[in-house]
Amino acid sequence: MDALKKTLTVRLQELNLDHDQIEIITERVLAGDKDTVKLLLRRHRKKLMDILHESGKRVDDLDLLMYQIEKNKLSTGKFPDIK
Repeated sequence: MDALKKTLTVRLQELNLDHDQIEIITERVLAGDKDTVKLLLRRHRKKLMDILHESGKRVDDLDLLMYQIEKNKLSTGKFPDIK
């Protein structure tokens, strides 16, 4: 059981879950409560996907800015707001 707990803890740390989340998930795994574990992991997945999408938008905005600078559109007043 200790090996399972240690392995699970390391895996959850790699997924950037905080200490409290790791404790709860580990406890639920050891108790055999798969439904709660899946719910908690889905919630964390959603947070990670939100971060991914926001980062993707920032990359797109950065690419647009670089393109506009390259084409000298900043000095022509054709520079749209980035939201």
